[in-house]
Amino acid sequence: MKHTNLVLSLTAAIALTACGGGGSSSGTNNSSTPQLSSSAPAVSSSPSSVASSTSATVESSSSLVASTESSSSLVIGASSSSLVSSSVTGTVLSSSSLVASSSSSSLVIEPSSSSLSSSSVSSAAVSSSSASSVAFDFTSCDNFNTAQGFAATGSGVTGGADTGLGNNIVTVTNGVQLNNVLLATNTTYKDKPLIVYIDGKITWENSNNAEIRLRRSNVSIIGLENSGEFHGVGIRISHGASNILIRNLLMHEVPQSRGAGDHINLDGQDGAVSNIWIDHNEFYNDLTVDKDFYDELVSGRSRVHNVTISYNILRDSQKTSLWGSSDTAVEEDVGRTISYHHNYWKNVVSRLPLFRFGEGHLWNNYYSSVTGSAINSRMGAKIRIDNNVFENVKNPILSVDSDMVGYWNATGNSFTGVTWGSTPVANCTTPPCYAGTSDSVTTDFTPPYSYNAMPTADVKTHVMTYAGRNKINNCLNLPEASSSSSSSESSSSSSAASGADVNTAWASFDPNTYVSILSNPDVATTNNAVIQSSTARSVNGLNFFHNATGSLRHRGGSNLEWNFNGTGFASGDPVATVGAAAEEMRAYIGVPVDAGRAVTITVVHRNSTSAGTALGSIVFVGSDENVLAKYDAKVGTATTTTFSLPAGHTQTEVKFLFSREGGGAGGMHVTSIDKAYN
Repeated sequence: MKHTNLVLSLTAAIALTACGGGGSSSGTNNSSTPQLSSSAPAVSSSPSSVASSTSATVESSSSLVASTESSSSLVIGASSSSLVSSSVTGTVLSSSSLVASSSSSSLVIEPSSSSLSSSSVSSAAVSSSSASSVAFDFTSCDNFNTAQGFAATGSGVTGGADTGLGNNIVTVTNGVQLNNVLLATNTTYKDKPLIVYIDGKITWENSNNAEIRLRRSNVSIIGLENSGEFHGVGIRISHGASNILIRNLLMHEVPQSRGAGDHINLDGQDGAVSNIWIDHNEFYNDLTVDKDFYDELVSGRSRVHNVTISYNILRDSQKTSLWGSSDTAVEEDVGRTISYHHNYWKNVVSRLPLFRFGEGHLWNNYYSSVTGSAINSRMGAKIRIDNNVFENVKNPILSVDSDMVGYWNATGNSFTGVTWGSTPVANCTTPPCYAGTSDSVTTDFTPPYSYNAMPTADVKTHVMTYAGRNKINNCLNLPEASSSSSSSESSSSSSAASGADVNTAWASFDPNTYVSILSNPDVATTNNAVIQSSTARSVNGLNFFHNATGSLRHRGGSNLEWNFNGTGFASGDPVATVGAAAEEMRAYIGVPVDAGRAVTITVVHRNSTSAGTALGSIVFVGSDENVLAKYDAKVGTATTTTFSLPAGHTQTEVKFLFSREGGGAGGMHVTSIDKAYN
């Protein structure tokens, strides 16, 4: 699909930001368009009655043990006096605990004011007995596109979807464009809900050295496939913004010195921020630098209400998720409500999350390799913690480092290989306080909404499979990612020869590991892209530039490579012709790098010798436009050239290009580009 018109959109695009309807789906990853909704699916029968096909015997008020089929659902209803369930056979013994388990069942838990409380749920053991008509499919698009938790309460969350108001749909490729469309004063977009697709990499530099500021309501920010990336710059949501969706983004390495210093910061100091859904993203920092170089991944302070953080990967960070900026901000922090479900916390140190004041809910999250502490409840915070998995985690649940403890209602959690910094005393009233068992209750707090909780035994596999970006693209109905922006805010323009698209179906690019960027182009196509623009085109973490006669094209078939057909400089050898400066570059591929970090860039390339002319050199140029290195490139077969920058360098991008020293025809062919931090 040629992605050249912003308003392609996209009946399908509207649906991707909406909360789907309440029904379950019979197929895995159903791509059907979900209906708009702002709440979890309604699955229980009416209160004060026992649903059909149920056999229950009330013996006392001490526990509930139920047997279900592998495809069944167990419903704890909002009845003021009785058990509500469907197709379940069991015995009601008490109001204090519920024990149920099934490999593909779900626990649909609703708030209750009765003696049958949902405050204690465990997936310890159960046998199969009957199938239920209300089985919940956790792999359906209905599930993935439906907000659960606190974000679904109150006015709910639809983001930029058209809910009868009309909406605007725009695609941006850099931070300046993004900040412009998000302006509350932008006359083009301010009066309607807004969907913003991110096609490319947003950086501190291309955001005009400023954080991304979101100070208006009814907005979705969504990354296109393998394309929506934020590097070194975060998003601050403030000034009373509400009804916000952030989905399918890769966000990483935001120094504390830049804006709020977080990947996503919810700041309620200038007006309450509410109904925010942060879903299916990946966040990471770097554990090799000083612990205070980076701040949080996702955090908030002051008046923040009704937030859900779901299906994200949060990894490689000293500080992860902090709520409440101090122990004294009681008035600002009253009423904060945050939900986390189905997130993957991996290789992190602490604050998973750290709560001061307010109320939180964490269910079905997977914690792996935590070296400091996980859930830290402080200053009177109340947190429900159910059916989570903790593996190789130090201090999974605790209250430390404040004068007042926080509280928890923990049940159904799995602890494997955990360690403790002190002897666990689950019910203490003064810090430090540690929850040493899977079932530890210091408050009876239960969230005021229904939610779907899978058995603890299923959590790890499900979260590892579905958390993160690009995991549910078929459910998002995304427009096709393109290397060109059709945004009316864009300052760049490009076209593809003969109407063909530039192919971007490459391997995923992770700048922290040694990953081949161009290792998997589409073998069936040959796409030419004639680029004549003063702005580089960002695709899959690389910047492509060509502002003179010639072409940059992706070659398919048996070649599997990119081809520069044209000169990289205005004339001749760049070192001999323009000295140490690379002012006259006509074409390059730019590789973003982190200033100060030792890095190695490896390029596999060959040259074309048509008309008897060979290219002379491969040249590496820094972000300061100075030539860093030059190597011979007169090779007709695939050759590897490696270039390294030592620790302490000041470059933010390394551009490489090819000098046509002899003039005439020919071109340079690039098979792969690899970047590895040393």
